[in-house]
Amino acid sequence: MELCEGDLEKMYRLGNWIDGKARPLLVGFKNYDQKELIMSNLRKFKDSSVPKFKGVSISHDLHPNERLEIKNMVETAKKKLVE
Repeated sequence: MELCEGDLEKMYRLGNWIDGKARPLLVGFKNYDQKELIMSNLRKFKDSSVPKFKGVSISHDLHPNERLEIKNMVETAKKKLVE
């Protein structure tokens, strides 16, 4: 997949710089479909044999309320499975 600078809405480092510690990079796409394409193909990224990608992780940036809602839905689903 190829991206050009025009595809990105924002990209910046999070947190303070500490020697020897990696900082997260927040990337925002102009097109939601591009983000979904990347997120749906993460398996290929993780299976890559390219050494520079070792130890790199990618995840959705969710609002704390969204995280709580997902957590509650998972707990509800687990309870229904047990019953």
